[in-house]
Parts: sequence; C-alpha cells; structure tokens
Amino acid sequence: MIDESRLAKAESLFQLLVEVPADQRADLLAEHCRDDGELRSLLEKLLRHDDSGMGAFLRGPAVAVAAEQSTIAGPALPDRIGNFEIIARIGEGGMGVVYEARQAGPRRVVALKVIRGGRFVDEYASRLFQREMRALALLRHPAIAAIYEAGRTEEGQPFFAMELVRGLPLIDYLNQQDAPEADRLQLFRAICDAMHYAHQRGVMHRDLKPGNILVDADGSPKILDFGLARITEEDADHSTLITAPGKVQGTLAYMSPEQARGRSDEIDIRSDVYSLGVILYELLTGRLPYDTTGVTLHEAVRVICEASPRRFTARHRTATKSAAAGDIETIVLKALEKDPARRYASAAELSQDIHRYLTHQPIHARPPSAIYQFRKLVARNRAAFGFAAALFVILIGFGVWMSVLYARAERLRSAAQLSADAANREAARARDAEREQTRERLRAEQERDKAREVAAFMEQLLAGVGPSVALGRDTTMLREMLDASAKRIRDGELKAAPEAELRLRWAIGDTYRKLAELPEAEEMLLPTLDLARTIHVTPHPDVAHSLHALAGLAHDNGRFEEAERLYREAIDMLQALPADADASLMLRVTNDLGELLHAKGDYSAAEVTYREALELNRSLTGEPDAKHAAILGNLATLLDDKGQHADALPLHREALALRRELAGGDDDPDVASSLEHLAICLKEQGDFAAAEPIRREALAIRRKVFGDSHPIVAASMSNLAIMLCEIGRLDEAEPLYRKALEIVRQTYQGPHPRVAAALNNLANLFYARDDFPAAEPLFREALDILRQVHGMDHPNVASALNNLGMLQLRMGRPDAAEPLLREAIDASRRALGEDHADVAMGMLNLGGVLFEKGDFKAAEPLFRESVEIHRRILPRQHPGTASALSGLGHCLLRLGRHKESEAILLESFETFRATLGEDHARTRRACRLLAQLYTDWHAADPGARHDATAATWTAKLDSK
Repeated sequence: MIDESRLAKAESLFQLLVEVPADQRADLLAEHCRDDGELRSLLEKLLRHDDSGMGAFLRGPAVAVAAEQSTIAGPALPDRIGNFEIIARIGEGGMGVVYEARQAGPRRVVALKVIRGGRFVDEYASRLFQREMRALALLRHPAIAAIYEAGRTEEGQPFFAMELVRGLPLIDYLNQQDAPEADRLQLFRAICDAMHYAHQRGVMHRDLKPGNILVDADGSPKILDFGLARITEEDADHSTLITAPGKVQGTLAYMSPEQARGRSDEIDIRSDVYSLGVILYELLTGRLPYDTTGVTLHEAVRVICEASPRRFTARHRTATKSAAAGDIETIVLKALEKDPARRYASAAELSQDIHRYLTHQPIHARPPSAIYQFRKLVARNRAAFGFAAALFVILIGFGVWMSVLYARAERLRSAAQLSADAANREAARARDAEREQTRERLRAEQERDKAREVAAFMEQLLAGVGPSVALGRDTTMLREMLDASAKRIRDGELKAAPEAELRLRWAIGDTYRKLAELPEAEEMLLPTLDLARTIHVTPHPDVAHSLHALAGLAHDNGRFEEAERLYREAIDMLQALPADADASLMLRVTNDLGELLHAKGDYSAAEVTYREALELNRSLTGEPDAKHAAILGNLATLLDDKGQHADALPLHREALALRRELAGGDDDPDVASSLEHLAICLKEQGDFAAAEPIRREALAIRRKVFGDSHPIVAASMSNLAIMLCEIGRLDEAEPLYRKALEIVRQTYQGPHPRVAAALNNLANLFYARDDFPAAEPLFREALDILRQVHGMDHPNVASALNNLGMLQLRMGRPDAAEPLLREAIDASRRALGEDHADVAMGMLNLGGVLFEKGDFKAAEPLFRESVEIHRRILPRQHPGTASALSGLGHCLLRLGRHKESEAILLESFETFRATLGEDHARTRRACRLLAQLYTDWHAADPGARHDATAATWTAKLDSK
C-alpha cells in the first residue's frame, strides 16, 4: 500500500495534471515520476477515473435543483438501503451514487450518499468520504446541510444520510429574482454567519463557490459539499491539500493565493474569507475578479497571486451617495487581499462590516494606502526599480551631502541659543501644569469614589429585591426605591463613574422589566449600549451584556426582528472573545434567543438553540441547576407546541421536580411556571382531571408572588379559563378572561401577541355561547394584531384565521368561511408540518364548511385525513380524535353509507363518553347523531328493523 507522504505527493501532482490537456500529460508524468513506477501508475489510474466522471460523486451536493432534475436514468434502483426506502437516483459517479430516500424513523426525506467498494476507494475516496461525514457531524446550523445518520450497507459499503436541499445555486437564484444589492448582501451575510459558525467549531470548507451554496424557495441559503473540508484538530499533522479525484478548474477561480500556490501550511479560515470575497465580488458585479479564461494553469495561478482585481462595477446597486458606494468596494477588496494578514480575520468581521454598510455606519475596512500600493508595485518590478533607485542615489547623493554639511553648521549655532530659552519656558509651564493636574485628580477621585459608593450600595440592594422574593407583599416601596435610583442617574450623580452607572442601569432596568414597567425599563436600558461602547473597546462582555438587555426589552415589547438581531449580535461578540470571558452570559443569551425563536414560530431553530443551551450549561456546571431546569422546561414546551406531547411530558416532570428541590418550597415563580406547562401537556393529552388542580396551584403561587395586576398572572388566569371552557364551565371562565384582557391592555402599548391572545380567548367564550356578534370583532382585532407582529407563516396567525373562519360558518356565511380556513391550513402546514393537531383541526373545520354547503364528496377526504392525523399524534382516546370521527361519520350518513357511518359514530360516542363524561355537550351530540343514523337507515331499509335501535338511542338522549 502506498505510504501517506507519497499519497500526498500524488494528490498534489493530480491537481496539476487535470488542468493540462490529455495529449500533454505524458511529458509531465515523465518529468515528475522519473523512476517511481508505482507513483506514475497511481496517477494514471486517478486520471482514468477522472475522465470517466468519478469526481462527480464525492464533490456533488446532495440536492435537487429543479423538478425535472430530480431523477437520473441508470441501473435499477434498490428498494431499500438500511433504514431507508429508495425513491430516486439524483446523482451518480464512478465512486458511488446519491439517492433521494425516505427514512422510516423519524419519517423524513433525505439524500443518501453510498460509496462503492474497491481498492481505489479504500486508499483515497474513503478518506474524503469519512472526512465529509466528520465535518458535517460537527455542524448543526440552519444554513449548512445537516447529516442525519451514517452506516454500512449489507455489502459493507459506507453510506450517510443528509438533509435533502431543494433550491437553486446562489448566482442563479439571485439572477432569477433580479435581487437588488441590499437583498444580495443580506443573503451573503447569512452565508458568512454560517461559515463563522463552522470556523468556530474548527471546520474550514476550502471549496466555497456559488455552486456549493443553494438557496431554497424561502430565500434561505444552504452550504454544501464539505468534501475538501479541513477539521483543525484532526488535520494538524496533514498539511497537504487533499482533494477528491475531480477537476480543480471549477474552483481555482475561488481559491486564495496561498491555496492556489499549494502552501497548505498557510491555509486557515482567512482562506475561506478570501473565497467569500470572490463570491461577494461575483454576486455584486456579475463576473469574477480575475479573467483566467484561455490561459494555462501556471498563468492562472500567477494572475490570482499577483494581479489586481478587475475594476469593480456593481450591477444591482440602488441610488446611493458616492462615499457609501465606495465603501462596498473597499469591503470586497479587503476580503480579496493577497496577504491573509490584511484580510478580514473572520467571516464574522466581514459580515459585520457589510451590516455597517447596510445601516449607514462607518465601516472598519480602509482602502490600501499609497505607500502600501507603491511597495506592491516595487515588489512586482524589483529589477527595474533597483536600477532606477541606484541611478537616483548616484545623481543626487553628492548634492545632498554638501547640503547636509552646510545645514549642520548653521543648525548647531542657532540650536544652542534656542534650546536654552525653550528649556526655561518649558520648566515653568511644567510646574504650573503639574500643580493643576494634582488638584484636578484629587477632585475627580473624590467625585468618583462617592459615585461608586452610591452605585455599589444600590446595586447590591436591588440584587436581593425583586418580584421573585416579594411573595405577594406590596411592591410600592420597591417601586419608590427604583424611581429614586433612576432619578439620581438622570440627574447625573454617577457621571464621574461610568462603569458604576452602567451596572446600576442594568440592575434597575432588569427589575423594572420583572415588574412589567416597560417604559421605565426602556429609559434605563437604552443608553447602556452607547455607554458600554464608550467605556470599553469592543468586543467586550459589557457591550454584549447591554446588547442582551436591549434584546430582552425588544422581546418584551413584541419587536421580534429587532430582538433577534440584538441577540445574535451579542452572541457574535461573545464568540469573538476568549471562551472563558463570560460563559454564563453566553448561556443566558443563547436560552433567550431560543425563547424568541420559539415565540416567532421558528420551531426547528428554537429546538437547536435550546439544546445548545443545555449542552453549554452542562459544560459550565456539571450538575443540574436552576438554569438547567429553565432550559429543560423551555424545550418541553416547544415539543408540546410541535405536538410531541409524549416526548414533552417526562421533561416537564423533571423540570418541576428540580425546581421544587432548588426552591425549598412552593412559593416560587419558577415552580409556578413548570406547573403551568405540565398542565398544558396533560390537557393536550386529554387528562383534564389531572390538569385542573395543577393550573389552580400555579395561579395561586403567581398571585402571591406578583400581585393581581401582573401580565404573568393574566397568563395563568387565561390558561385556567381555557381549560374550564373545554370542559363546559363557561360561567367560571368569563371573569378570568375579562380580567386577563384588562391586565394586558394596561401593560402593553401597541400591537402585542399577549393582547391578541387575550382577545382570542374571550372571543372563544362568546363563540361557545353562540353569541356570535360579540365574538366577531374580538376575533378580527386579534387576527390584525398577530399579522402585524408575526406576518403570515406563524401558528398563532393560522389559529386566528381558523377561529374567524369557523365563526363565519356558524353565522351562516360558508362562502366567507372557506377561504379563511384554507389559508389557515396552508399557514399551519408551513409553520408546523403535516402531522400536527392544528393541521388536523383545520381540515376538520374546512370539511365542516363543505358539509354545510352540501358538497359531501369534497368534505369526506378532509374528514378522513383529519382522523388519520389525530390517530398518529394523539393518545388512543382523545376528544380531538372523537370530533374528527363525528364529522366523518355524519358525512357518510349524508352520503347514504349507513354501515360505514355506524362504526365510526359509535367509536366517536364511546371516546367522548370516556374522556368528557355522559353529560357533556359533545357526548350528547354524538348520541343525537346515532339516533338520526338509525332513523334514516330504517327509512332506507325498513326490513332491517333499525327503528328499534333508533328508539333506544333517542331514549338515551331524553334521559340525559
């Protein structure tokens, strides 16, 4: 077997040979291989495989660019590989095949890469295949194609399953959209953020180009093809650039100078930054920075390493000031610097400078100085400049020397007198200045010490006082203390100690937030970012702390996009600092970002973020603590929202048990939060009896801790009222709903999702009472608020559309109801996927509309699909499943299919009776439908004697 060093040499020579026409390769082989027959044999074998198309496999992304490209003709497909059902072949090469496949558990469609056997693969391609798997396994980012599973086929062939991406290559997508400059730069920033994430985890891509970046229909990028990736830790001893046996010319134009020259020891993350610069140049100008068409490989490498980029002419820029227009060119040229030390140090720095350009802030990049450009010119023309310099020295040297001799004598004569006079004046000024500086320093130290003492006292006092320890007591004194402290800051008493002012603003603002005094919190927190940047050179933990505080404030006020931007800016800053700079702050920011993504309905990103927070907390503490319980509860709630209640329940119970243990009692707001979420999970699984006392306990704790007018108390009131409505106790629910709405209207200014939720809850109560005129304006106001806050693709927007649609149906307006319910189903599918209770309920409701319009055949498949989804995601007996069965059974009854209807309606009745009881309205309705079924059946077939069964069900109904 060929040893590692000679294999590395073969790989390097292979890159050179594939750039040369086939008829010219023999001379190069003879020159480089000489008497090494084994090396020459390996190179000839690689070249034959390359000519046969083998390079396409390991370098080909697992994607489907368009519908017409989704299958490729070839040998018969296998039915299964491991746990995967093969759907189609989407890529093929000499080394292996890429299939579109369906994974059995969890159910999802994936791209399956399978490598073929043989000695060549064992020595070469298998290493690249394993490297790509290791690189992808390290990365979990929304903009990087994810790996799911790896293994071997029954024949022993390695394979791995990864995310199947459907989209267009970056440049094709932007050209198809005719995207303006700002959109192109925002998309490019997302790519930079993903690469920064990869670099932070020790993975360099080394083959970045537009063809390896796809953009899906939502405009989100995906970075693919980590076949050439370098994993920092494991590659430390292997500096040779390892490429798969595929042509390099497709990526040479995007290579950095150090990579093109083969200087592998110089390659680091700045090489990827250079490739990003080439991509940025191309997406802004429509061409590459260097023209290497029609030139030899050696000439192309020389151009990349020595020539200046072509003139920068943006093609998609909107009207802008000339200074700003020059800024983007400066950014691009800094990324394309030949010297890695003059480029951006990371993809994050490049992304941040583009952000500054887009937000009209001064960029950090600066054009090369005239001196630097002159030095580069000299370096490229050393011989000519050397001769000119020598000639110049000869011509002027004599004259300069004579001038120096004359000037020296004159200067020495006058200098003696001038220096004596100046020395006397300087000494006098220095004595005066020293005395004044001493006086000023003493005054400043006195003021600073006084300010620090005041700030330290107040900060320490506020650290132990807050709603979590108020335990129901009157918070008037706390508010007076906060107001007095805020006034001292406004009056400038801490100007002499800016660090102390910064920390006291954090403490006061955070306490105001906990008390839901958001305008007061904003007054304290808004100046902290500028104050922190004035005190410290960024990046710094205090600047990140202020970003985090402002993000939380924006989150509280429902400004989700602003909050996400600030959270991510804080994370980027903390990642740029040493790992131990402020790990606890990184944990808080990560968890809070997860909560924001959760609130926005981005469940996949939220789950990834919560799990990252759990891992970060484990690395910090090693044992479960209060933060672990909080993050665990957040993750469990997210799983509930995704409809995964069975997975969520044990996490809720673990979080509650840990919080009770840590609190040492039950009068703790964190215990109340865990109780609330546990009750939701139990309710969603139909266990109302267990859920109600848990809800009441949570409300009692929160009233005791926060008082009666806090929005978190309003949330508990609403949660209890929702459950009371579901079990038919409407009169108990109404005062709770009204009080909750009153609290949130007083707390939040402008559109806010909590106001929308309270409006929707009260409207649902009126709906349940058939008071439709009272319900309609509440539903419409809630929908309008949610659209303003979330846009269209959010579960809460889908729910509001569904509610308004069902109201229209109950008011006798099926034509108005149908488009609302179809829009609700589409929004639920986009936000939640197919197997979710909201999708099933939307189908049930739309089926009901078509039923009311008399279109029973169109209604039947909707009812059936609703039943199937309910059966897949809910326990065996659940009221939601019973409702779907009732709709389907009634539809079959109207279609005259009595036998089918009988079995379904009987199951619906038994489920309602088991979960809601004999006297519930839904149980009685199921009984009424069965009586109607047997009556109609008897009329259609009198000989079957169904009249007696109808009488039995009618009597059962009358007895209730």
